[in-house]
Order: sequence, then C-alpha cells, then structure tokens
Amino acid sequence: MRQSTLSLAHLGDNLDAWSHSPLHPTLLPIGFLALVHAIRVSHATRQVAGSHRNKLGTWQSFLLNQILMFGGVVVSAMLLGIPSPLFRGSSVVVLYGGVHLVLHVAGLGNLLLKVQDDVFLGTLMDLSFALLDGILRAEGIIDLGVEPVRQHPSPAISSSLFAILLNSAIVGGGMPLLIDLFRLDSPSGEWSIRSPTWAKNPFNGTNDLFSSAFLALVYTALSSPAPVQFPVIGGVVKSFGLEKLSARDIRTLCSLVLGAILLVEKATVLARSGDLVLKPKRVNGVVKANSHKNGTANGVVKKHKTKKQQ
Repeated sequence: MRQSTLSLAHLGDNLDAWSHSPLHPTLLPIGFLALVHAIRVSHATRQVAGSHRNKLGTWQSFLLNQILMFGGVVVSAMLLGIPSPLFRGSSVVVLYGGVHLVLHVAGLGNLLLKVQDDVFLGTLMDLSFALLDGILRAEGIIDLGVEPVRQHPSPAISSSLFAILLNSAIVGGGMPLLIDLFRLDSPSGEWSIRSPTWAKNPFNGTNDLFSSAFLALVYTALSSPAPVQFPVIGGVVKSFGLEKLSARDIRTLCSLVLGAILLVEKATVLARSGDLVLKPKRVNGVVKANSHKNGTANGVVKKHKTKKQQ
C-alpha cells in the first residue's frame, strides 16, 4: 500500500508539473498539458460542427468553443444559485479561446481534421485525447461538481449525495445534451431548439453523465471521513486501505480512474465501428489505410460528439 501511495504521489507531482509549469516564462507562460488540451478542445469544436462540412465563421466558431468549455458549469451554477465560474475564468477564456482562434485563422484546425482522416493517426488521436480528457476532466468534476455542493450554504444541499452526483453529472457530461437540444452540431451554424434524442432514449449520448456521476461517487467515498456509509465503494475502500490516501493522492487516483474509463469507452466505440487499428496495414510494402469514418474524441468537461455518432 505504501508503494502504491508513493507511486500516486510521484504521478501527481508529474501531472501537476506538466499542467502548470510554463513552457516559457515570458513567451508561453502555460503548461504543456494545458496547451495540448486547449488544442484538443479546439479540434473537438470543429468535429462537433461537422468536421470538413463545418461552415462556421470565426466568431461563431469561437462562441461554440466557449459554449463547449463553460456550458455545463454555467447550468450547474444556475441550479445551485452561485456565481458562475465563467466570471472568474478569464485566463481559461484567453487560453482556450486564443488557441482556437489561432488554429482557426491559420488553417491548422483543418489540417488536424485531415490528419484525423488517416485511420492509424486518427485512432492514436482518439485514444490519446480520451485519456487526456479523463485525466483533466476529473479535476473539473471534483472542483466544479463535488466541492461547490459540499460548500453550499444550505445544509440540505451540502449534505445531499444526490446533489453531488447530479451536479457532477451536469458539469462532466451535460454538454452532449445541450449540443443535441440546441442543434449545436449543425455544420451550417443554424442553431435552434429541437427535440433531443436523449429525451426519447435516456441512454443515447448520456454515457458521460454516468461516468461523471460515478467518478463523483468514488471521490466522495474516498474523501469522506466515514466511507463505510457507501455500501459497495466503502467496502472496497476499506479492503484496500484506500482510506489512508491523502487528498492529493485521491485526486490523482480519480484522474486515472476516469482516464481509464474514457479510454476503454473510446476503444470500444472504435472497435465496434471498425476504426480501431493498432498499426497501419501494408500492401506490397505500401502503407494502406481504410477511410477513417469519424475520429471524434471524448470531450473535455463535456463530451463532444457529432450527431452522426449519437
């Protein structure tokens, strides 16, 4: 158990360094993982808008990018009656919005879509983005999903496990529902309200809701002073001695758990669609690749999928 704790602590230190250590103190004062994730969200924005069929202008594309970033947390803040994180997220707007504008104006976003079309590179991008999404999304679910409920001034809300699970589900998996409801996946940019598919089938596009709620349950059980109150997870926590983990190690473990969930989920989707390729095929010494049907990776704080995938 001590060895596992040391490993989690070491991994947590590395993740923190990769996320927050500036690439350059003056020219690029952002962390490597933060930059890669901003590129990933920009790529997901174009995929949501129809990939190569995307006809969104610069402003509407930027607006969609910000909706994907803040949609879930804005809804969460409205339900909890607290100030929206958007008001104190200027640095996030600058980073993610700025990266998206640079990729959009420079044409690098379309280049990424072309790279995604290659079955081998597209598969690598999908799986890598899914893992990165899980690792970073877990932090968002904890900080914006679990903790605001725990710190809510109303005792009825702060002590409610249901409120924690629901709010975390909205923060971590609410965006696919908003995309479907407001037709944000329209390649022409004609957004409007429609009858969403998830209103007819509760399991259509809602897998991120369940994974986010599960992650919140795991974190709450691990960080609770009395994990035994959680019937199944509490037993696992006690059996493996996980109640001795520090707050930092719990966060690292949760990041790994959600990263693994999204990675397996994406690999399963690709395998079922025939797009999962571990290495490029060679025919007469020449690398061949089938058409990559759709390379949309799992989303950030929300899931970004095209309507075709749903």
